Amino acid sequence: MKSRLFVILISILFATAGVSPADMGYFATIAQNPVPAGIPGWHSTIEMTAEDVVIEVLESGRAGITADFLFTNNGDAESLIMYFPVSVMTPQISHLWNLTQTTPLLDSPAVTVNGTSAEVYPLLRGRWSPQRNELTWKDVLKFSTPLTDGEPDTNAAFFYMLHPSCWESLTMDFVSPLDIPDRLVMMADGFMAAWTVDFDAGEQILVEYCMEYRMSGDREEHVYTIFYPLYTGAGWAGSIGKGRISVIRGELFPWDTLIDWTSLSMTEGVEVQNLELDPFTEFSDLLTWEKTRLSQLTGNTYYRALVWEFSDFEPAITPSVWQAFYPFPEGSDSIWLASTEPDGETVEWASALRVRFSGPGTDLQDLQ
Repeated sequence: MKSRLFVILISILFATAGVSPADMGYFATIAQNPVPAGIPGWHSTIEMTAEDVVIEVLESGRAGITADFLFTNNGDAESLIMYFPVSVMTPQISHLWNLTQTTPLLDSPAVTVNGTSAEVYPLLRGRWSPQRNELTWKDVLKFSTPLTDGEPDTNAAFFYMLHPSCWESLTMDFVSPLDIPDRLVMMADGFMAAWTVDFDAGEQILVEYCMEYRMSGDREEHVYTIFYPLYTGAGWAGSIGKGRISVIRGELFPWDTLIDWTSLSMTEGVEVQNLELDPFTEFSDLLTWEKTRLSQLTGNTYYRALVWEFSDFEPAITPSVWQAFYPFPEGSDSIWLASTEPDGETVEWASALRVRFSGPGTDLQDLQ
Protein backbone atom coordinates (compact mmCIF):
# COMPACT_ATOMS: atom_id res chain seq x y z
CA MET A 1 0.00 0.00 0.00
CA LYS A 2 1.32 3.45 -0.89
CA SER A 3 2.00 5.89 1.89
CA ARG A 4 -1.00 8.20 2.13
CA LEU A 5 -1.87 11.34 4.01
CA PHE A 6 -5.07 11.05 6.00
CA VAL A 7 -6.68 13.68 8.14
CA ILE A 8 -7.77 12.27 11.49
CA LEU A 9 -10.46 13.86 13.57
CA ILE A 10 -9.52 13.66 17.23
CA SER A 11 -11.93 15.55 18.90
CA ILE A 12 -12.47 17.97 21.50
CA LEU A 13 -15.31 20.22 20.38
CA PHE A 14 -16.46 23.04 22.55
CA ALA A 15 -18.57 26.18 22.45
CA THR A 16 -20.78 27.91 25.00
CA ALA A 17 -24.03 29.74 24.48
CA GLY A 18 -24.33 33.52 24.52
CA VAL A 19 -21.77 36.12 25.58
CA SER A 20 -20.05 36.98 22.27
CA PRO A 21 -19.84 35.92 18.61
CA ALA A 22 -16.68 33.97 19.45
CA ASP A 23 -18.37 31.58 21.81
CA MET A 24 -22.10 31.61 21.09
CA GLY A 25 -23.88 29.04 19.01
CA TYR A 26 -23.95 25.38 19.91
CA PHE A 27 -25.35 24.30 23.24
CA ALA A 28 -23.06 21.28 23.37
CA THR A 29 -19.60 20.71 24.72
CA ILE A 30 -18.24 17.59 23.16
CA ALA A 31 -15.25 15.31 23.31
CA GLN A 32 -15.23 12.44 20.89
CA ASN A 33 -13.20 9.59 19.44
CA PRO A 34 -10.72 9.95 16.58
CA VAL A 35 -12.08 9.50 13.08
CA PRO A 36 -10.48 9.60 9.63
CA ALA A 37 -12.01 12.73 8.13
CA GLY A 38 -10.43 12.62 4.69
CA ILE A 39 -11.72 10.94 1.59
CA PRO A 40 -12.97 8.17 1.66
CA GLY A 41 -13.53 8.81 5.37
CA TRP A 42 -12.15 5.63 6.91
CA HIS A 43 -8.80 3.91 7.35
CA SER A 44 -8.22 0.37 6.12
CA THR A 45 -5.01 -0.57 8.00
CA ILE A 46 -4.76 1.42 11.23
CA GLU A 47 -6.91 0.17 14.08
CA MET A 48 -7.82 1.64 17.45
CA THR A 49 -6.50 -1.07 19.75
CA ALA A 50 -7.55 0.61 23.00
CA GLU A 51 -8.86 3.88 24.37
CA ASP A 52 -9.10 5.20 27.91
CA VAL A 53 -10.81 8.53 28.54
CA VAL A 54 -11.09 10.31 31.91
CA ILE A 55 -13.35 13.35 32.20
CA GLU A 56 -12.96 15.16 35.54
CA VAL A 57 -15.92 17.36 36.48
CA LEU A 58 -14.62 20.58 38.03
CA GLU A 59 -16.33 23.47 39.74
CA SER A 60 -17.90 26.45 37.94
CA GLY A 61 -19.17 24.44 34.98
CA ARG A 62 -15.78 23.29 33.79
CA ALA A 63 -14.33 19.89 33.01
CA GLY A 64 -10.89 18.49 32.28
CA ILE A 65 -10.31 15.64 29.86
CA THR A 66 -7.39 13.25 29.50
CA ALA A 67 -7.85 10.93 26.53
CA ASP A 68 -5.41 8.22 25.44
CA PHE A 69 -5.69 6.20 22.23
CA LEU A 70 -3.46 3.30 21.22
CA PHE A 71 -3.28 2.89 17.45
CA THR A 72 -1.82 -0.13 15.65
CA ASN A 73 -0.66 0.23 12.06
CA ASN A 74 -1.17 -3.05 10.21
CA GLY A 75 0.02 -1.60 6.91
CA ASP A 76 2.88 0.38 5.40
CA ALA A 77 4.50 3.50 6.86
CA GLU A 78 2.24 6.54 6.79
CA SER A 79 2.24 10.16 7.87
CA LEU A 80 -1.05 11.42 9.29
CA ILE A 81 -2.41 14.73 10.43
CA MET A 82 -4.55 14.38 13.54
CA TYR A 83 -6.76 17.19 14.75
CA PHE A 84 -9.81 18.26 16.67
CA PRO A 85 -12.11 21.22 15.90
CA VAL A 86 -11.65 24.30 18.05
CA SER A 87 -14.18 26.57 16.38
CA VAL A 88 -16.84 25.84 13.75
CA MET A 89 -19.57 27.70 11.93
CA THR A 90 -23.06 27.27 13.30
CA PRO A 91 -26.56 28.18 12.16
CA GLN A 92 -26.12 31.38 14.21
CA ILE A 93 -22.55 32.18 13.19
CA SER A 94 -21.72 32.81 9.54
CA HIS A 95 -17.97 33.39 10.03
CA LEU A 96 -15.21 32.17 12.33
CA TRP A 97 -14.79 35.50 14.09
CA ASN A 98 -12.24 34.28 16.61
CA LEU A 99 -9.65 33.33 13.98
CA THR A 100 -8.00 36.69 14.59
CA GLN A 101 -6.90 35.15 17.92
CA THR A 102 -5.34 31.90 16.70
CA THR A 103 -2.56 31.76 19.30
CA PRO A 104 -4.86 31.68 22.37
CA LEU A 105 -7.08 29.14 20.59
CA LEU A 106 -4.16 26.75 20.20
CA ASP A 107 -2.73 27.19 23.70
CA SER A 108 -5.22 24.88 25.40
CA PRO A 109 -4.67 21.37 24.01
CA ALA A 110 -1.58 19.53 25.24
CA VAL A 111 -0.80 16.66 22.87
CA THR A 112 1.83 13.93 23.18
CA VAL A 113 2.75 11.17 20.76
CA ASN A 114 4.48 8.24 22.45
CA GLY A 115 5.17 10.52 25.41
CA THR A 116 6.77 13.31 23.38
CA SER A 117 5.07 16.71 23.07
CA ALA A 118 3.67 17.30 19.61
CA GLU A 119 3.65 20.66 17.86
CA VAL A 120 0.08 21.89 17.49
CA TYR A 121 -0.69 24.05 14.46
CA PRO A 122 -3.81 25.53 12.81
CA LEU A 123 -5.71 23.62 10.15
CA LEU A 124 -8.77 24.87 8.28
CA ARG A 125 -11.65 23.04 6.66
CA GLY A 126 -13.87 24.64 4.06
CA ARG A 127 -16.11 23.95 1.08
CA TRP A 128 -14.70 24.87 -2.31
CA SER A 129 -16.87 27.61 -3.79
CA PRO A 130 -14.62 29.78 -5.98
CA GLN A 131 -17.34 32.11 -7.22
CA ARG A 132 -18.84 32.80 -3.80
CA ASN A 133 -15.43 33.36 -2.21
CA GLU A 134 -13.87 35.08 -5.24
CA LEU A 135 -10.92 32.69 -5.29
CA THR A 136 -9.07 30.63 -7.84
CA TRP A 137 -7.29 27.35 -7.12
CA LYS A 138 -4.03 29.20 -7.86
CA ASP A 139 -4.87 31.54 -4.96
CA VAL A 140 -5.30 28.53 -2.68
CA LEU A 141 -1.96 27.04 -3.73
CA LYS A 142 -0.15 30.38 -3.39
CA PHE A 143 -1.25 31.12 0.19
CA SER A 144 -1.96 27.70 1.67
CA THR A 145 -1.18 23.99 1.51
CA PRO A 146 -4.32 21.99 0.69
CA LEU A 147 -4.54 18.37 1.79
CA THR A 148 -5.89 17.22 -1.54
CA ASP A 149 -4.31 16.01 -4.74
CA GLY A 150 -6.13 18.51 -6.94
CA GLU A 151 -8.88 21.10 -7.13
CA PRO A 152 -12.01 19.82 -5.34
CA ASP A 153 -15.41 19.72 -6.95
CA THR A 154 -17.62 22.71 -6.24
CA ASN A 155 -19.05 22.59 -2.70
CA ALA A 156 -16.80 19.65 -1.80
CA ALA A 157 -15.14 19.81 1.64
CA PHE A 158 -11.36 19.90 1.89
CA PHE A 159 -8.66 20.70 4.46
CA TYR A 160 -5.92 23.28 4.05
CA MET A 161 -3.15 24.91 6.06
CA LEU A 162 -2.72 28.66 5.68
CA HIS A 163 0.94 29.65 5.32
CA PRO A 164 2.31 31.02 8.64
CA SER A 165 2.97 34.49 7.20
CA CYS A 166 -0.69 34.79 6.17
CA TRP A 167 -1.94 34.53 9.76
CA GLU A 168 0.07 37.65 10.61
CA SER A 169 -1.50 39.67 7.78
CA LEU A 170 -5.16 38.91 8.46
CA THR A 171 -7.43 41.95 8.83
CA MET A 172 -10.85 40.25 9.10
CA ASP A 173 -12.51 43.65 9.56
CA PHE A 174 -15.29 42.70 7.08
CA VAL A 175 -15.43 46.33 5.92
CA SER A 176 -12.54 46.98 3.54
CA PRO A 177 -11.96 44.71 0.51
CA LEU A 178 -10.56 41.43 1.80
CA ASP A 179 -7.15 40.17 0.75
CA ILE A 180 -6.76 36.59 -0.45
CA PRO A 181 -5.67 35.23 3.00
CA ASP A 182 -8.78 36.81 4.53
CA ARG A 183 -10.96 35.22 1.87
CA LEU A 184 -9.37 31.85 2.52
CA VAL A 185 -10.29 32.17 6.19
CA MET A 186 -13.79 33.38 5.28
CA MET A 187 -14.21 30.17 3.25
CA ALA A 188 -13.52 27.98 6.30
CA ASP A 189 -16.35 26.35 8.24
CA GLY A 190 -14.00 24.76 10.78
CA PHE A 191 -10.79 25.74 12.58
CA MET A 192 -8.73 22.86 13.92
CA ALA A 193 -5.86 22.29 16.31
CA ALA A 194 -3.72 19.77 14.43
CA TRP A 195 -0.51 17.79 14.79
CA THR A 196 1.39 15.19 12.75
CA VAL A 197 1.92 11.52 13.61
CA ASP A 198 4.39 9.35 11.68
CA PHE A 199 3.71 5.61 11.67
CA ASP A 200 6.27 2.99 10.77
CA ALA A 201 4.98 -0.23 9.27
CA GLY A 202 3.49 -2.39 12.03
CA GLU A 203 4.07 0.27 14.70
CA GLN A 204 1.88 0.95 17.74
CA ILE A 205 1.58 4.60 18.80
CA LEU A 206 -0.01 6.05 21.93
CA VAL A 207 -1.63 9.46 21.41
CA GLU A 208 -2.79 11.53 24.37
CA TYR A 209 -4.51 14.89 24.53
CA CYS A 210 -5.32 16.86 27.69
CA MET A 211 -7.24 20.06 28.14
CA GLU A 212 -9.70 21.89 30.33
CA TYR A 213 -12.91 23.22 28.82
CA ARG A 214 -16.31 24.56 29.70
CA MET A 215 -19.21 22.13 29.86
CA SER A 216 -22.27 22.76 27.76
CA GLY A 217 -24.82 25.01 29.40
CA ASP A 218 -28.05 26.79 28.59
CA ARG A 219 -27.95 30.56 28.72
CA GLU A 220 -29.14 30.67 32.33
CA GLU A 221 -26.77 27.82 33.29
CA HIS A 222 -29.56 25.71 34.72
CA VAL A 223 -27.94 22.52 33.41
CA TYR A 224 -24.36 21.56 32.58
CA THR A 225 -23.94 18.73 30.09
CA ILE A 226 -21.13 16.42 29.02
CA PHE A 227 -21.41 14.60 25.69
CA TYR A 228 -19.15 11.87 24.35
CA PRO A 229 -20.02 10.27 20.98
CA LEU A 230 -18.12 7.12 20.02
CA TYR A 231 -19.49 6.74 16.52
CA THR A 232 -16.43 8.54 15.19
CA GLY A 233 -14.36 5.51 16.18
CA ALA A 234 -16.09 3.54 13.41
CA GLY A 235 -13.68 5.01 10.88
CA TRP A 236 -10.76 2.79 11.88
CA ALA A 237 -9.90 -0.68 10.61
CA GLY A 238 -11.98 -3.25 12.47
CA SER A 239 -13.64 -2.53 15.80
CA ILE A 240 -12.39 -0.67 18.88
CA GLY A 241 -10.51 -3.40 20.71
CA LYS A 242 -11.02 -2.18 24.25
CA GLY A 243 -12.34 0.99 25.80
CA ARG A 244 -13.36 2.81 28.95
CA ILE A 245 -14.84 6.24 29.59
CA SER A 246 -14.85 7.49 33.17
CA VAL A 247 -16.53 10.65 34.41
CA ILE A 248 -15.01 11.35 37.81
CA ARG A 249 -15.70 13.89 40.55
CA GLY A 250 -13.20 16.68 40.91
CA GLU A 251 -12.04 17.59 44.40
CA LEU A 252 -14.39 20.58 44.80
CA PHE A 253 -17.30 19.44 42.64
CA PRO A 254 -20.66 18.73 44.34
CA TRP A 255 -21.60 15.30 42.98
CA ASP A 256 -25.13 15.59 44.38
CA THR A 257 -25.89 17.93 41.46
CA LEU A 258 -25.88 14.89 39.14
CA ILE A 259 -29.23 14.76 37.31
CA ASP A 260 -28.92 11.72 35.05
CA TRP A 261 -26.84 9.87 32.49
CA THR A 262 -27.84 8.01 29.37
CA SER A 263 -26.36 6.40 26.27
CA LEU A 264 -27.45 5.49 22.78
CA SER A 265 -26.42 2.40 20.78
CA MET A 266 -23.70 1.46 23.23
CA THR A 267 -23.18 -0.13 26.63
CA GLU A 268 -24.94 1.47 29.60
CA GLY A 269 -22.91 3.44 32.11
CA VAL A 270 -22.87 2.59 35.81
CA GLU A 271 -22.34 4.77 38.86
CA VAL A 272 -19.44 3.57 41.02
CA GLN A 273 -18.37 4.56 44.52
CA ASN A 274 -14.68 4.31 45.39
CA LEU A 275 -13.68 3.56 41.82
CA GLU A 276 -10.24 1.98 41.53
CA LEU A 277 -9.07 3.16 38.14
CA ASP A 278 -6.54 0.50 37.17
CA PRO A 279 -4.46 1.12 34.03
CA PHE A 280 -4.98 -0.94 30.88
CA THR A 281 -2.10 -3.37 30.38
CA GLU A 282 -2.11 -2.33 26.70
CA PHE A 283 -0.94 1.07 27.95
CA SER A 284 1.07 0.26 31.07
CA ASP A 285 3.26 -2.25 29.20
CA LEU A 286 4.50 0.51 26.89
CA LEU A 287 7.89 2.09 27.61
CA THR A 288 6.36 5.56 27.15
CA TRP A 289 3.45 4.99 29.57
CA GLU A 290 5.02 6.82 32.51
CA LYS A 291 5.31 9.97 30.41
CA THR A 292 1.54 10.30 30.07
CA ARG A 293 -0.80 12.24 32.31
CA LEU A 294 -3.17 9.28 32.33
CA SER A 295 -0.55 7.24 34.19
CA GLN A 296 -0.89 9.74 37.04
CA LEU A 297 -4.68 9.39 37.13
CA THR A 298 -4.84 5.59 37.00
CA GLY A 299 -3.93 3.58 40.07
CA ASN A 300 -5.98 5.97 42.20
CA THR A 301 -9.34 5.59 43.93
CA TYR A 302 -12.14 8.04 43.11
CA TYR A 303 -15.02 8.58 45.52
CA ARG A 304 -17.76 8.98 42.89
CA ALA A 305 -17.70 8.19 39.19
CA LEU A 306 -19.67 7.06 36.14
CA VAL A 307 -18.04 4.38 33.99
CA TRP A 308 -18.71 2.97 30.53
CA GLU A 309 -16.65 -0.08 29.50
CA PHE A 310 -16.67 -2.02 26.23
CA SER A 311 -14.60 -4.38 24.09
CA ASP A 312 -14.58 -5.41 20.43
CA PHE A 313 -16.98 -2.52 19.85
CA GLU A 314 -17.94 -1.29 16.40
CA PRO A 315 -19.82 1.99 16.86
CA ALA A 316 -22.73 2.80 14.61
CA ILE A 317 -21.82 5.29 11.91
CA THR A 318 -23.30 8.76 11.62
CA PRO A 319 -22.97 10.56 8.24
CA SER A 320 -20.02 12.96 8.13
CA VAL A 321 -21.33 16.34 7.13
CA TRP A 322 -19.82 19.50 8.56
CA GLN A 323 -22.64 19.94 11.05
CA ALA A 324 -21.55 16.69 12.70
CA PHE A 325 -18.62 18.58 14.24
CA TYR A 326 -21.23 19.58 16.79
CA PRO A 327 -24.77 18.44 17.32
CA PHE A 328 -27.35 21.19 17.42
CA PRO A 329 -29.80 20.38 20.19
CA GLU A 330 -32.87 22.58 20.28
CA GLY A 331 -33.78 21.32 23.74
CA SER A 332 -32.86 18.72 26.30
CA ASP A 333 -34.95 16.07 24.52
CA SER A 334 -33.21 16.47 21.14
CA ILE A 335 -29.58 16.01 22.15
CA TRP A 336 -29.07 13.13 19.75
CA LEU A 337 -29.60 15.24 16.64
CA ALA A 338 -26.19 15.20 15.00
CA SER A 339 -26.65 16.73 11.59
CA THR A 340 -29.02 17.54 8.78
CA GLU A 341 -28.49 16.01 5.36
CA PRO A 342 -28.77 18.18 2.21
CA ASP A 343 -32.27 16.82 1.60
CA GLY A 344 -33.33 18.15 5.01
CA GLU A 345 -33.50 14.78 6.76
CA THR A 346 -32.33 14.89 10.37
CA VAL A 347 -29.77 12.24 11.29
CA GLU A 348 -29.85 10.73 14.75
CA TRP A 349 -26.69 10.38 16.80
CA ALA A 350 -25.38 6.86 17.23
CA SER A 351 -23.10 5.32 19.90
CA ALA A 352 -22.94 8.28 22.25
CA LEU A 353 -23.32 9.11 25.93
CA ARG A 354 -24.59 12.11 27.88
CA VAL A 355 -24.24 13.22 31.52
CA ARG A 356 -26.17 16.14 33.03
CA PHE A 357 -25.54 18.18 36.19
CA SER A 358 -27.66 20.96 37.64
CA GLY A 359 -26.21 24.45 37.47
CA PRO A 360 -25.92 27.07 40.23
CA GLY A 361 -29.10 28.12 41.97
CA THR A 362 -31.23 25.40 40.35
CA ASP A 363 -33.49 23.11 42.34
CA LEU A 364 -32.51 19.57 41.32
CA GLN A 365 -36.06 18.30 41.91
CA ASP A 366 -37.42 20.73 39.32
CA LEU A 367 -35.21 19.11 36.65
CA GLN A 368 -36.16 15.50 37.28
